Amino acid sequence: MNRIIHNNKFILGNKKIIYHSCPKNACTSVKTMIMRIFGDDRSNETHRPWPHTIIRCEDFSKKQDFDIRLCIIRDPVERFTSAYINRVVHRKQMPYVDFDDFVENFPIYYKKYGSINWHLSQQSRFIGRDMSYYTHIYDVSEVLTDLSGVSVSSIREQSSKKYEKPILTKDQARKVKDYFKQDYAIFSKIGRYHENFSNRA
Repeated sequence: MNRIIHNNKFILGNKKIIYHSCPKNACTSVKTMIMRIFGDDRSNETHRPWPHTIIRCEDFSKKQDFDIRLCIIRDPVERFTSAYINRVVHRKQMPYVDFDDFVENFPIYYKKYGSINWHLSQQSRFIGRDMSYYTHIYDVSEVLTDLSGVSVSSIREQSSKKYEKPILTKDQARKVKDYFKQDYAIFSKIGRYHENFSNRA
């Protein structure tokens, strides 16, 4: 019987699944997809925390013995620009600064504003540092159909697309990559962002 065991742990068919979610890695879309699989669809509600109140992002604590161990990763530069548009420009979760300022003074804003800290922590905070633990790793840009046959891109819940995406200078890209060098080091071990480890399942 398909059911949610607890938070990010599920039974789907005869498989036990754990999904280590990470902020700004399509987690709203994927969580919505998962909830729809289990017959819970409140995506039209104005109360934005759904489905995060049911499937929560959590600090990675320990490896778990599940049939499918899933995470989604994202290029840190792309994630950085997305968080700026969504959290600073769109949702106004810190006083507005232009993108140049945000890049230059990111360490200050990261320490000062909780939403920036949460959404732009190293991805390894949420998915750990050992990518060999996972049976399935997806890049955020991929279509995740293995579990439901539904395209994540077709159920995206974020609403920041009307804002123009910043274009980084070479120096800005270098600075952002340096901020997230830990994630880049971890991801380099799987060869490329679009690696799918499903053959390990």
